[in-house]
Amino acid sequence: MSASVASETQRSGNPEARVRLTIGLPVYNGENFLARAIESILAQTYRDFELVISDNGSTDRTREICEHYAALDARVRYYGYEDNRGAGWNYENVRALARGTDFFKWASHDDLIAPTFVERTIAALDADPGAVLAFSGVAAIDANDEVTSLKRRQVEAVAPHSYERFGEVIGTNANPEAIFGVMRVSALAHTRGQGDYIASDRILLAELAVQGRFSEVPEILLYNRDHPARSVRVTGGNLHQLTAWFAPAKSEQFAPYFRLWSEYAAAAWHAPLPLRERILCLARLPLFLRGAGRMLARDVAHLARRILRPWRRPSGETAPVGGAHR
Repeated sequence: MSASVASETQRSGNPEARVRLTIGLPVYNGENFLARAIESILAQTYRDFELVISDNGSTDRTREICEHYAALDARVRYYGYEDNRGAGWNYENVRALARGTDFFKWASHDDLIAPTFVERTIAALDADPGAVLAFSGVAAIDANDEVTSLKRRQVEAVAPHSYERFGEVIGTNANPEAIFGVMRVSALAHTRGQGDYIASDRILLAELAVQGRFSEVPEILLYNRDHPARSVRVTGGNLHQLTAWFAPAKSEQFAPYFRLWSEYAAAAWHAPLPLRERILCLARLPLFLRGAGRMLARDVAHLARRILRPWRRPSGETAPVGGAHR
C-alpha cells in the first residue's frame, strides 16, 4: 500500500513531545459528522492529550476537514493514506502512532463526548490503580445531535478475580461502547488490540478485563450516534460486506460467532496470568456458548448454505461507502 502523511502538526515543534493521553480517531469517508466529533474532543477540560487521526483512503472531504483542524490546534496529528485497508487496520494504526505515555482512547468520527469526558475518566483511573479501563454512561443521538435513548446496559468487569471478570465480559450481550473509554497503555500493551474480524472489540474488552477492573463514571458523557450511513446499518448484517468493512482484502468470514468463541478461548489461554488463572478463565467459556446458542446456529446455517449452494455467493460487493470504522 502506498501512503502519504498529509499533515502532521507537532506539539511545540518537537516531534517527540510526550503527553499522558492519546485519542486515536480512525476514519473513512467521514465528512458528515467528523468536524463535530473533532470539536467535541478539542473542547475537553483535560488538556494533556494528542489527537491522532488516520484517514483510510477517504474520497470525500475528510482530508480537508482534518487538515483544517491540524492547522488550528497543535495537538492534532493527521495521517492520510491512499488506500482503504479496512477498519481493523485503521484502528490499530492510530494506536501504533500514539505517543501517550499513560492512557489511550479510541474515538469514532460520528460520536460526541461531553467536555468533561476525559477529565472524569482519567480521574477514575488515577483514583483506582487496579482499574484498566474507565468509561461513562452512554446516550444514543440522531443525525441532529438530539438524544433518542439511554444505553443503560454496559459491559461490566468489577469482580475481584481475573477469571470472574473474564466471565462477566464474555457472558453478556450488553453494549460494548466501553471500547471508547480511556484505557491504561500498560494494560493495552498486553492485548492483541483491535482485530480485523467481526466483534473484535468484545475480545479486546475480555483481554483487558483479565488484567483489571472496569470503572464506569456515573454520568452521560458519551453520545453514540445512530444514522442511516452508519456501517452497521449500511451492511445490514451481510457477512460479506461486514468482512469487507473490517478487512477488504480478506475472504468472507462465514462463521463470526464460532470465530468469536475461538478468540475468547485464545484470549484466556494467552492472558498474562498464572496457569491456574488461565485455566479458570477457560472454564468460563460455556458462559458465552450458553448466551450465543442462537447465533452459533445461524453460523452453521449460513456455512451450510455456502457449501451446498456456492453459486449464490455474493459478488461485486464492496466495503460500505459511508462506514466510519464502527
